[in-house]
Amino acid sequence: MTHAFFKALLFLAAGSVIHAMGGEQDMLRMGGLSKKIRWTYVTMLTATLAIAGFPPFAGFFSKDSILLSAFQNEYGGRNVGYVLYGFGLVTALLTAFYMFRLIFLTFHGKQRYDEHHVHVHESPNNMLAPLMILALLSIVGGWLAAPAFLPGGTDYFAKFLQPVFSPIYRSAEFRVLEPLSVSAEAEAHSLELWLAGIAVVVALAGTVVAYWLYRKRPGKPDGLAKSMKPAYTTLLNKYYVDELYAAAIVKPLLWISTNVLWKAADVAGIDGAVNGIAEGATAIGDGVRHAQSGNTRSYAVWVVVGALVVMAVIFFWPFGGKAVVGMVH
Repeated sequence: MTHAFFKALLFLAAGSVIHAMGGEQDMLRMGGLSKKIRWTYVTMLTATLAIAGFPPFAGFFSKDSILLSAFQNEYGGRNVGYVLYGFGLVTALLTAFYMFRLIFLTFHGKQRYDEHHVHVHESPNNMLAPLMILALLSIVGGWLAAPAFLPGGTDYFAKFLQPVFSPIYRSAEFRVLEPLSVSAEAEAHSLELWLAGIAVVVALAGTVVAYWLYRKRPGKPDGLAKSMKPAYTTLLNKYYVDELYAAAIVKPLLWISTNVLWKAADVAGIDGAVNGIAEGATAIGDGVRHAQSGNTRSYAVWVVVGALVVMAVIFFWPFGGKAVVGMVH
């Protein structure tokens, strides 16, 4: 539910930025937009804080629920739960980093576009109204789970969904959940608070790294940025997936298409056969046309030559004589 609020807001806010930039989509050609499209900036910052999992935004409660469930997972062993929880924390770190990278590159820092070619302007009200509604939901959309952080509090959203998921917990693959004792409940509540705090610290760390790289020392490869340069380059090139795909699939297919299908099969094979037949017919026609000289004596000679050839075939060609005798009989 919370994901629907802030993810839809991110997409629509991105569309508002593209609209403001006249169709430009490259963040490296933006910068300093926070003062020019303030409403878009505020709503997109709200969505960023929500997806990064900062309290009291909606994404904090859903992310906390996911990480807590992963940490307490016993299906396949507790170690599986710890591994899933670790992946969740790394994901939270990366999410905070790349989202605030977007914020800093797009809305802060120096202007990296030419105002003579791009007239930056805020989106009309019919575009801003959905952004504001979704921004409000991205703030309060998770508060149904907020009482669970208080002693004895109830997660009303989980309680609302309990009838839907209760058949799952009664199945053979899951153990039936038993009511917790007072001490166990207090311990579980303390664990949830600790895990929530760790998640917030991790999200804050991702934000600080993004701030250091893109606001404090943008473009300077010293210090932290220099030590992270290999990782940064790998991420910037999207793990080199496009390069691997091009080397393993695209380039071999292009080579086969060029050298085998085009040059060998098409040009040498199909075109060669068609052009060869045409050239042969042209050569024959060119040779035969010389017989049409317009000279009567030449025509008479050719008639005599033709008659002699026919007679030679009839009388001297193998089986020719037998054929004549057969015709007579």
